[in-house]
Amino acid sequence: MVWDIYHIFTWQHLMNLIDILIVWFLIYRLIMIIKGTKAVQLAKGIALIIVIRLVAGFLHVVILSYLVDQILSWSVIGMIIIFQPEIRRGLEHLGRSPLLGGNVVAKKKF
Repeated sequence: MVWDIYHIFTWQHLMNLIDILIVWFLIYRLIMIIKGTKAVQLAKGIALIIVIRLVAGFLHVVILSYLVDQILSWSVIGMIIIFQPEIRRGLEHLGRSPLLGGNVVAKKKF
């Protein structure tokens, strides 16, 4: 009994737990960032497309699965183009964070 409990708490289980917590935190922060923006509607649309893809895969509908796969593939490029200003702002915000040494005040050029 004690031996079984000892094997539950292995290094791999600890790393899996840390991995899950990091992913959970990142998803939570992403949801908090996009809350109340136009990205919420986009996320709902993408979720609907993914559900359609899962149902099409489950029902073995080949052509619909292919079309949805193409939509998902090209939508990544479309989202980068559509949300370029937001992505830039987010990366600038990340660059100013104390984690990356962002305490330096940017000088304005006149």
